[in-house]
Amino acid sequence: MSRRVSQTVTIKPEEPLEIFLDAGELYLAEADTRIRSLLGEGGVITLWHPHLKLGGMCHFRNVRMNADEPGGRTLNPAYADAALSLLQLEMVRAGATPRRFEAKLFVFDGPDADKTAKEAGKLLHDFGFKLTLDHNGSGNLVFDVWNGDVWIQKDAPSMIDAGKAPQDILEVYLDPGEWYFSDADTRMKTLLGSCVAVVLWHPQKRLGGMCHYMLPQRNGAASNQGLDGRYADEAMQLLVDALRKERTRPQEYEVKIFGGSSMLEGSSINVSKRNIEAAYRLLKQHGFRLVGEDLGGRAHRNLVFDVWSGDVWLRKGSR
Repeated sequence: MSRRVSQTVTIKPEEPLEIFLDAGELYLAEADTRIRSLLGEGGVITLWHPHLKLGGMCHFRNVRMNADEPGGRTLNPAYADAALSLLQLEMVRAGATPRRFEAKLFVFDGPDADKTAKEAGKLLHDFGFKLTLDHNGSGNLVFDVWNGDVWIQKDAPSMIDAGKAPQDILEVYLDPGEWYFSDADTRMKTLLGSCVAVVLWHPQKRLGGMCHYMLPQRNGAASNQGLDGRYADEAMQLLVDALRKERTRPQEYEVKIFGGSSMLEGSSINVSKRNIEAAYRLLKQHGFRLVGEDLGGRAHRNLVFDVWSGDVWLRKGSR
């Protein structure tokens, strides 16, 4: 196993203003702001001006207003079309051109998710916004206006169960073929394409691990150099060996899997599909409990795993 401690990253304000939006609310802010919302209904649109570092968010319940409903002539930000109209007014007041904003769309993955995503995407096009990302899911959304990043916290634990961040955090970045297992003072990061990452977390002991494998298994004879984290079966065995050294068992861990994007259209070798199938097979084989996943598609994924709380933050790349 190898590891690289990240040096990074983005320029974050020392004391960012944090705003939380309920469904039916919107906000436009400057670069020293972080806007949050909980995607549990409807959808969320984020808008970001890359040059002015100006950003807005609205959390809508429905896509279009009905003028025949009571109050239908009053702009109600619970509707996406009204929220975008209100945000455009604020953009103009701030001296910004609306068409210069990049839009991202996040739709709650309920029974009408595909319909809502299609209607909201058309609405953004009608308003002249450039849609750079759309995603169906659920969880906490965090929009950092200073750099335009939008993170999704997958399958968030309750506030009671979530651990507090340690004062001194060890940040470990995993390249393809690497893995890591550690205790609660660690944050693990990786970037995924067709590869798959498996994230393990022990909620009682605050232990966690991650592997980033490239292929389902090795072709040909095994190397005499030992297990290789580039291959799914060997990477999983490395994690199992590590957790057993801590006197824990696979059944005690919560597992989330990510990745498996189809990065090359028309490829005759569907590596991503095989990587996903390998993850399911190996989790069952070792007795792990799968609690969350975000797989497939065509976008790359940035992952951040906080071992102290079990939180996994996901940011998908623009299409």
